[in-house]
Amino acid sequence: MIPVLAAITSAIVSVVSAFIAWRAVTRNLRPVLVFVRDEHRVWFVRNVGNGPALDVLVAQKDLNDQPWHLFLRLPPIPKDGQIPLRSGPSFLAVIYTDVEDNPYSTICSGFRNRPQKGRVFDEPDERQIKLYADVPLKPPS
Repeated sequence: MIPVLAAITSAIVSVVSAFIAWRAVTRNLRPVLVFVRDEHRVWFVRNVGNGPALDVLVAQKDLNDQPWHLFLRLPPIPKDGQIPLRSGPSFLAVIYTDVEDNPYSTICSGFRNRPQKGRVFDEPDERQIKLYADVPLKPPS
């Protein structure tokens, strides 16, 4: 009886240890996107997390009670990577996923970034989304 209990206990400990290790690896690969502005007043989306940000979609609005609009699909952002944005309205938001397709978001207003799990806005119809490669960084002169 004791060897059976020891085997069951050992199996349970192994499963729990594997789950804890899996969660630690997943947490260590989590991207965290934030909005930053440099000395030239150029806004960037920067990945300050430990993993790549995939399926990145930025939205903006000027007033808190407005719906999100001006959607821009960005390429994946690697760890420590950043992508410049054309403008910086009062409110910026980004939704993105990690390598396991877990959704995350960040809202920025007043230079304050608030990352969170889940999506802060629903993904719009593809016709409403511009691709980053199709949008000039600098406005035409």
